[in-house]
Amino acid sequence: MKISLGMNNNALKIIKELVPAITAIFKLGFIPNDNEIVEFNENMYESFIIQMGLEGKTMYHIIPENPKYRQDDTNEINAMSDDEVGYLRQGIAFFAKYANENDLPADDAEMILKHAASKLPLNLSEGTIFEPQKKLLKGNIEGNIEKERWEYLFKCASGVNEIISFNFKDENGIEHDEVFMPNATEDFKESRLTYKEFKSYAINSLAAIFGEGQYDIVEDVSKISDEESYEVIHLKEKKENGAIRNGFKIKPFYTSYQAGSPLGDIVLEMVKTIEETDEWVTRFDFNSMNEFEKAKNKLILRPINYQRNKIMLEDYMYQLYGDVAIVVYMLVKNDSTGMATTKINKKTIEKWNLPETFVFDWAADNTVKLHKPYIIPMDEVISGTNINNYPAYRKFFTEPTFKLKKARMGAYLLGMDKNINSATLVFLPKIVKKLAETLDDDIYFVVPSMSYAVAHVKRSIPLERLKRITKDEKNNPYADPNEYLTDSLYYYSLLDDNLTII
Repeated sequence: MKISLGMNNNALKIIKELVPAITAIFKLGFIPNDNEIVEFNENMYESFIIQMGLEGKTMYHIIPENPKYRQDDTNEINAMSDDEVGYLRQGIAFFAKYANENDLPADDAEMILKHAASKLPLNLSEGTIFEPQKKLLKGNIEGNIEKERWEYLFKCASGVNEIISFNFKDENGIEHDEVFMPNATEDFKESRLTYKEFKSYAINSLAAIFGEGQYDIVEDVSKISDEESYEVIHLKEKKENGAIRNGFKIKPFYTSYQAGSPLGDIVLEMVKTIEETDEWVTRFDFNSMNEFEKAKNKLILRPINYQRNKIMLEDYMYQLYGDVAIVVYMLVKNDSTGMATTKINKKTIEKWNLPETFVFDWAADNTVKLHKPYIIPMDEVISGTNINNYPAYRKFFTEPTFKLKKARMGAYLLGMDKNINSATLVFLPKIVKKLAETLDDDIYFVVPSMSYAVAHVKRSIPLERLKRITKDEKNNPYADPNEYLTDSLYYYSLLDDNLTII
């Protein structure tokens, strides 16, 4: 079940703030009250805040009044910032409202959570003691049930019309994309085109606009992982074996339509999207992929989660580090408006007649040539320092002018200038060695996201504490699942010049 949002700000607030809070409360196993949310004491600030570089931040933890909810014979359940406490209180308020509307005793948290788990989306309580029995669910019919549960959540959380997009499988295993408004009137719902009708209308309209020229309008499915794909509309050259020129995702436009935008305006936006992207697509010569000399200055490496992509990766060149695949890509676009890339098929690389290690080494060197590696002390990052404005001589550690500013707790944000795939750096041997020499120690790497990594100097943190941090990051309900890379912990030994997985 995949869920995305339309244009409604309240829907965004529910998904980004309330849903993680509900999930966190299910994991806690009880509904905290204000007395149980306690600010850190002086000793905790001393031991935790300084080590984590959170000076100046107000932090809280939960001390349950009932001893049965305490973990590991300690009072501390977790650590939360002001924002996270705010989200948690939204969850607490939600369950209070839920109990009242369902005539449940306000002081019986376990009854409230058990009842809510039976009505709310299954994944909110998944892995907790409140997770509902699924024995009544058969195969992919779960998708339909989950849709109803999400609709119920939004009705409980809000009285306004929310725009929700679902991708689910029916009882026959057929995938469906559906966008709907849980609180809309039946008359309004009936006046809307279905997704299939909207797609047909869009294709026919674009064909009327572009069809007399050199293009056909075709629909396709773009696969971004083994489990995830999205439907697109493409321009395709009419000639035999005509090239696909450019395209766009259909779903966001349908969501806009469901939010009330006129069909005519939406078609004009589609035309504008095609025309804006056509210029940079036509500038790129896809035939250049067949010759290494033409392709070499566009080659880069990018990291993706192997488990979510292993079937798709069968056709591509990659190196595997545990559950992270480092894949050879080619830059299609790289300018002030953004970056676009495409994976290079094995058959294309075979035409180059070059050793695989040579191709990887070249792509690794070109990656850091195009996007300079940087480190910034985590205490600077957490205190609100703007990464883009951080002094270059303190930032780019491969430059001869670099001067290290040591992090007080020995942790550094690791990334690449103007690149969202910064976690690649952890898997580039030359860069990791240079970083370890700069920090003068072995390094632990936490790599939860494709867009960044955190380097921990070995002498600064006990391994067991770092394992807990990694586990917390994996279970963080506020993390973006689309950015997920790995919960593995990596260790680089300067003496052995070797990266291993812990």
